[in-house]
Parts: sequence; C-alpha cells; structure tokens
Amino acid sequence: MAFQVSPGVDVNEVDLTNIIPAVSTTNAGFAGFFNWGPVDQRITVSSTNNLKEIFGDPDDNNKDHWFSAANFLNYGANLQVVRVVNSDATNAGNDSGFLIKNRDDYNGKTDFSNNNFIAKFPGGEQDTLGNSILVSIGNKSSFGITIAGTGPANGDTSVFFGTTGFASGVTVTDIVAGTTFADNLVIAGVRRPITGMESAVGGVTVSFASPITNREAGKTAASIEWKYANNFNTKLPATSDFAARVTGLNDGVNDLVHVAVVDKNGDWTGTVGGILETFSDLSVAPNAKDEQGKNIFYKDRLNDSSEYVYVGDHIPGSSLGGGTGSQWGTALTPGLTYAQSLKNQYLGLTGGGATFPASGDFFTDGFEKFEDPETVDVSILVGGPSTSATAKSIRTMVENRKDCIAFFSPPEATVLTNSGTPKKGFVAAANVVAYRNGTDGALEGGDFDGTSNNLNVSSSYCVLDSGWKYMFDRFADKFRYVPLNADIAGIAVRADFESEPWFSPAGLNRGQVQGVIQLAFDPTKTERDTLYLNGVNPVASFPGQGTVLFGDKTLLAKPSAFDRINVRRLFIVLEKAIAAAAKFSLFELNDNFTRAQFKNLIEPFLLDVQARRGITNFKVVCDDTNNTSEVIDRNEFVADIFVQPTRSINFITLNFVATRTGVNFDEIAGV
Repeated sequence: MAFQVSPGVDVNEVDLTNIIPAVSTTNAGFAGFFNWGPVDQRITVSSTNNLKEIFGDPDDNNKDHWFSAANFLNYGANLQVVRVVNSDATNAGNDSGFLIKNRDDYNGKTDFSNNNFIAKFPGGEQDTLGNSILVSIGNKSSFGITIAGTGPANGDTSVFFGTTGFASGVTVTDIVAGTTFADNLVIAGVRRPITGMESAVGGVTVSFASPITNREAGKTAASIEWKYANNFNTKLPATSDFAARVTGLNDGVNDLVHVAVVDKNGDWTGTVGGILETFSDLSVAPNAKDEQGKNIFYKDRLNDSSEYVYVGDHIPGSSLGGGTGSQWGTALTPGLTYAQSLKNQYLGLTGGGATFPASGDFFTDGFEKFEDPETVDVSILVGGPSTSATAKSIRTMVENRKDCIAFFSPPEATVLTNSGTPKKGFVAAANVVAYRNGTDGALEGGDFDGTSNNLNVSSSYCVLDSGWKYMFDRFADKFRYVPLNADIAGIAVRADFESEPWFSPAGLNRGQVQGVIQLAFDPTKTERDTLYLNGVNPVASFPGQGTVLFGDKTLLAKPSAFDRINVRRLFIVLEKAIAAAAKFSLFELNDNFTRAQFKNLIEPFLLDVQARRGITNFKVVCDDTNNTSEVIDRNEFVADIFVQPTRSINFITLNFVATRTGVNFDEIAGV
C-alpha cells in the first residue's frame, strides 16, 4: 500500500477467499461429415434432435459420423461438433453454386457471384437440401391484378389476358418474363394446373392441362395473384410508414416486399412446394425501421432469422422492371421511390453439394478447432470413424493439451467383411491387435494388415475399444454398424454424473453400452485376454447382463498408474483445477506469505477429493525447500504436489477353503 505523508486513515481489503474452481469433465468435441450446417465452426449440440436440426439427417455416406455424435449424446448433453467438407463444397445459389462456410465467412464476403439468394450451408455428398430451396418474392405488383374481360368457362383449355386492368406501371411482360407462369402466379377463379403460356399481341394466353370443369361459382373474370399470397396477412405490401416519412411521399415508394422460402422438391418437409418459412413486410431499404424502431431491412432480417438462406447480391435495378426506382439496398432519401414490379419472383437454388472430405481434412479442418486449451474447453474427443492418420494427429494434439482424452475404435475392416457381415471372432481379434500394434494380422490368423494402417502409439491420453456395434437408425428405418468409441466416451461421461471422474467407467455397474442390437465382434474370454494384454478394451455381451465395456486401459505401453482411464482422468481434474487457481499467483511476491496462501488453497481441495475416494493420500510442498534463492531469482514459483491415486479392481481372487468339522477358522486363517 502507498505510504501516507500526513496523518490519516487508509482502509484496505485483503481477499483470502480464493477457492479451487470447478472444472468440467463432461464436455466433448467431435469433427465429422454431415449434410447440412455450419462448416469449420464449433457448434454446441445438446441432444440427438438438436443434432438433426442443425446438421440434417443421417444417410449411407455419413452414418458413421452422424451416429458417433448421436450416440455420445445419448449419455451426455454437451458435444461441440465441427462439420468438415471437401474443398469442392458449394452452397446452392439462384445463379450458381457458391461456398459460404459459416456466418463469419459470409460477413467477410462482398461479392456473391450474381447470386441474389444462397443456401445457408453447403449440401452433403448427395445434396438435395440446398437444391430443394426456392425463394419467392411478392410486392405490390404481385397481388390482386384483376383482368378486365370475359372470365374462363367450363370446357375452356386456356384463358387470354389483355393488358387493360393491370396495376399502375405493370405490364404483362413484367409479370411473366423470366420464368414459367405456374411458378410465379395463380389465377383466381380457375381450379386447374397451369402447364404453359404463350405470348400474344396485347396480352398473354395461359393454357391448362385439361379443360376447365369446375370453375368457381360467381367468377365472371379472372385475376392474377402471387402464388404464395394466402400465406401472408397483408395482401399488398407497398410503402412502409418509415419510408413515407423519410421520402416525403405517402405512396409510391414501394419499399416493402414479402418473402417466402419454399421446399421446391419436398426434400425438407416431404411435400413438394411446402412452405419452409415466410417473412412479411420487409423493406429493401437498409435504413428502414418498423414502428418500434426495429430493423426491417430484408437482407438483415433474412440473414439473422432465416434457417435456410443468406441474401447475396441485391437484385439489380435493371431487373426490377416498371417505374424509375432505385437499386435494392439503396438507403431511403427524400423523393426516392423503388420499382414496383419484379421480373425475378421465383428463385430456385441449384449447384450445391460437397463430396466426402479427404481423410486428412478431418483433422486439419475439424479436430484442429480443439487445439488450443486456453480458448477451447473440452475433456473428451470422440474419434468416430477416424483413420489411423487422423487418430495419430489427434493423439499428438491431446498429448500437447494434457487435459483431455481421445477415444478410438479400430477400422471397420478389422471386424466386418466387405459385404458388411461380422468376421469370425479369432479373425477379428487378430485384426484388432494388428491395428493396435502395427503388425500384419495374417500372421496371427487375421486378414488385416496393420503395418501401414495402425494406431501403434503409446499414450495415456488415448483409449482404444474393440470394435463396432449394430444399431437401429430410426430416421432411415434400417439397421447400421457404427464405431463404438462414442459410446465408450459417453460411458465415461455417465460415470461422472453417477459417481466421479476418477471412478472406472468399465464393468457391470457403470459400463453398460446403450442401443446395441449385436456386436460386430463379441470377444470370448480368451479373445478378451488377448485384446487386454495389447491395451485394447473389450466390449462384450453377457446373457441377461447387457453389452458392457470390460476394460479400462489407456494406450500407455509402459506399466504405470496412468495406464488406467480413471487415473488419467483423476489427474486431468486435479491438474486443470489447480492450474486454473494457480494463475492468480502470477506476479505476486514469492515469499512465505504467498507460498503459505497457495498451500492453504490447495490442501482443502485435495482433502475433498480424498473424501470422495479419488486419492488415498497426498502432500503439498511449497516452501523454501523447493523455492530456493536460485528459483526465486529466476522469477519462478514451485509447488510439489504428491498424490496417491486410488486404483480400480481389475482382478478378483476368491479362495474357498474346505475344512474338517470342528476346525477353528481363526486358527487356520491366520487371523
């Protein structure tokens, strides 16, 4: 505190209420291939339905990725998902395909290659979602255009519309140019599909698929109306109150439009032409606001609120037709008016798609988003159907982070044939071991060569299970094989909820795997012994007891306490929590007071972990024995924390001893 130079009272506070913060152990990360959703961006997903809403449905191309995410969510509700696509990915647009990965990517673009509307995200391998989107726009000229003259009658196969009777500034050409008549407009009074049109002098002739037989009663004339008019409460969007005030014109500004986003092919809703979303009374002026002062600029409202499209380049003034209006996106000024009519009312999106990413992309574009431990908080990484190259890259990343565990499964080819049927148990066992050790499985009775395709690593931050499971896909109404590692990661999370992070996730009490029809490889006792000796955690089914994770080893090769999942997770919790608290000692004075304060902060935390059965004993040394003058002069601070972790039971020996009648048990038992 500062020295006082004259008499006075100086009041100070010393905060000794610091505690060890709680750390999350159930938040996980995953990168995979999906048919929809933001690309190269971490998105937190809380449930299977949430996964479906954001990233679309599973299919034959992405099922291993989709269900890896979904299966983890069956156990825990905190999964950060990164969608990965190939370099050829494109969002569907009304002019051409155009790549926009996510909202940040969109905000950085100024030229959208003449696309007025672009699908919010790239499509997947078999893109139908983006290419099924249609954007239709209605404004004053699109509604209630009554055609003077004789209305259609029963038996007619066509109707002729003259030029008289149209709204001011609108011609037949403005209405029908650019697309087919059926796509844009409907004809009130006629209950017949419109199949085509042809121009005629002074008007247009609309033809029907078959003669009119049920003309609406009382209709003596026809009128043209925007196809989606009945989906809006306001029939004639024209001039906003804001535009009238700014321009000084009560009418004729025509800045308002309605927008309908439509399921063109029925791939979203199952109904061809189904309405996906509507936006009413939007302004084409960027400075327009409603009566509450809320922005109603069509570009901002669609970009912020639409689940399906972004606005790209504004529709050019030359395409708006009729009137002397300004380009969309021009701010309202005194005397300004916008064109009344639209040539392009019906903008179907095409050109979207993305082939399956290259294997390396899943790490470089996906899992790398979890690389920085200071900005990304994850305790688990779900490997999904990772290739050996991706798995090894993830292994390097978790070794560098030192605060999370990665879960992996062997490749599909180790346990399933090319036709998708399970391999024999001894073949699968040899194959999984070959993948783990980087050997040729054929030498041990398998058919998988792991010499170049393997997870031959030693790491206490990685876990490998024994295979794949057969499960039901309720979305496609079919059965599928998917890797087990998401379930094993989920079991670890469930163990946190039910017990503590330092409890083993394996066994009949906590190791139950959900949603299993059968295992691709259900190891016998002999096969489980082989797998476990090689650091692979067997997953096995037991009659009447379910499918169970029956091992809790990490991939650490040397004998150590850290070759067990529960010990590694215990130390992650301890290190993460204590390191977070230690940051507040930075730049403090390295003296007895600071060291004692730090020790008093750590010991109650470790006592609590001990009471919760995480450790059997501990000792904290933080004094002048390890903070020598040399350490202090290097501006360093040292605390040695000795911990004895609790161990899980892997082997049980039961000794049954038969004795003669009358023998004293205390004497023969030696107790």
